[in-house]
Amino acid sequence: MGDFACVQAAVAPLWNAPKEGAVRVDEALCGTEVEILESSGAYRRVRTAYYYEGWVLENTLFPLSSPEQWRSASKAVVCASFADLQHEPSVQASTLCTLPRGARLRWEEASATDKWQKVFLPNGTPGFLPASSLVKPFHGIGARKAPQFRCDVVRSAKSYSGTPYRWGGMTPMGIDCSGLCFMAYALNGVYIFRDARIEPGYAIEQIPFRCAGPGDLLFFPGHVAMLIGGGRYIHSTAGNGCHGVVINSLNPRSPEYRADLPRKLLAVGSLFGQKFSGQGRGKAPGRKRRVE
Repeated sequence: MGDFACVQAAVAPLWNAPKEGAVRVDEALCGTEVEILESSGAYRRVRTAYYYEGWVLENTLFPLSSPEQWRSASKAVVCASFADLQHEPSVQASTLCTLPRGARLRWEEASATDKWQKVFLPNGTPGFLPASSLVKPFHGIGARKAPQFRCDVVRSAKSYSGTPYRWGGMTPMGIDCSGLCFMAYALNGVYIFRDARIEPGYAIEQIPFRCAGPGDLLFFPGHVAMLIGGGRYIHSTAGNGCHGVVINSLNPRSPEYRADLPRKLLAVGSLFGQKFSGQGRGKAPGRKRRVE
């Protein structure tokens, strides 16, 4: 169809089919730009700004006259696990909606105070968020050196510690393994592939295990985890008696060792491979298939 829209709901689930009971394959957060590809009743098949496709309910979208209408707006990103968007700058005010970490909103810097920031949902609805719950978005690595970027990505991943496992999830309410890794990078201005494998055309490239460092990704059959240093890794898992974001170790002598994964390691991926261009996003491949 070639039409564009922006997610105006706090979270818009993406389904694998335009019907009730379909499988959730992703969650597009408020402020995510999408291209509308197809319609079916109350559903729209969309492609997100990070090139993932699925069906969403039409009422979760706000139509855009052009992609630049939203891309060019000054934005802030929710950094708290959740933040209530208030009608007025007061904790006693009524709540418009509750936004998850990673939601993007338009803002006006001149309206900021020490405690509150006036923001606007994609549909133009104004509201107020605690200033401490917002940060300016990163646009790629920028001036950060690799060690700093790695630390930032690991810190972002750890911010989801204890989050329950949710297939297709992307928020502190529930997140899956590739969603955790994707969000850790997205919060730092880089879009990686949304699924648990290395995909050509995206920033993550395969590297030898001996070259891996914090923030690099470990790929297993249908699963992905992030190295955090000292042989430890963080992941969202529904296996081995766990159901959420936990830290494990590759070291058999560690009490955090998980014996079923190291022997299944397929590949290690890094943003800092030879072909990394610093753009934070590769060209769009064709329609993608979940393998997680």
